[in-house]
Amino acid sequence: MKLQWRIYNDEDDDYSDDPDPSIVGSLAQVGALADINHVTQVHSLRKFASDLAGDYPYQYTFIEPNYGDEPILGTSTYRGGSSQHPLDDMHGGEGLIKAVYETIRGSSLWSSSLLIITYDEHGGFYDSVQPPGGVDVHAPNDGSENSPFNTVGFTFTQYGVRVPAVVISPWISSGVNHETYDHASVSATLSALFGTPSLTDRDLYAVDVLHLLDLAQPSEETPSTLRSPYRTTNRDAFERRPVSEDDPLTDNESLHGFLGVALKTRLEICADDEAARQEHIAEVRAIRTLGQARRFLEETHTMIVAARESVSSPVRSSGDLVQAMGSAR
Repeated sequence: MKLQWRIYNDEDDDYSDDPDPSIVGSLAQVGALADINHVTQVHSLRKFASDLAGDYPYQYTFIEPNYGDEPILGTSTYRGGSSQHPLDDMHGGEGLIKAVYETIRGSSLWSSSLLIITYDEHGGFYDSVQPPGGVDVHAPNDGSENSPFNTVGFTFTQYGVRVPAVVISPWISSGVNHETYDHASVSATLSALFGTPSLTDRDLYAVDVLHLLDLAQPSEETPSTLRSPYRTTNRDAFERRPVSEDDPLTDNESLHGFLGVALKTRLEICADDEAARQEHIAEVRAIRTLGQARRFLEETHTMIVAARESVSSPVRSSGDLVQAMGSAR
């Protein structure tokens, strides 16, 4: 079975109580995946409600937050976004969750929906529960344990600290489930639902969440709206660290990740224009300062907007589509 899927991200930063004035935090990190085109396959979350109101044929939907000022000048505070990453407050992420939940809850798809809210990591805070040892954790067996990037020889057979996750559906009883899951449980759930092949041994053996759907009929006690998030009034702990555009580019891993997504997107926009592709590669290799990194990211966002406008114009063939994307660079 070939699934239909759709990707959204909070590129317009609609939910923060202190939105960041830059736009580079809107670059979707899912765009780093090889087969994901940032221009044609990542959509603004502003379209989510209208899409669900129409014929929505997608069995799997992925929604990514806005990262605020994370890439801007490499300050790495994530302030003013909706990812709930330290050092931002919780407001933007709570607003994002509220908007997504209420959109699904008010749609005709609610009775057949399963919403999973989770995070990429635990946030770096103290956890009162020690990571379990002696648990049969399956290594992915995808070559990552022998990768040259795995400099510490990690075998991926040890769980880390807990990561928050909320599973929402009208078919689920309220409460806390104490079974052990991991991020691969999402892929395992898709495999259990639709028969999709596993990606690695990690999701092949991961526990899916379908057994949580234990009600005989959809619950009628689910709220149609959620409480508005609390607005932060004291921001003294969240002030941006003063930096200069002339400060050197450091080994800020997240900033380099954003630059990688930006370069990949530029190469996609250039299509078969090899001269332009080499020009963009040379440009990113020449970045030495935080100001240069910021400008590269902001210019990439401008290119994405222009390319989307070109793609949205009527095209006669796939060749026309490639030409339209190339002309947007």
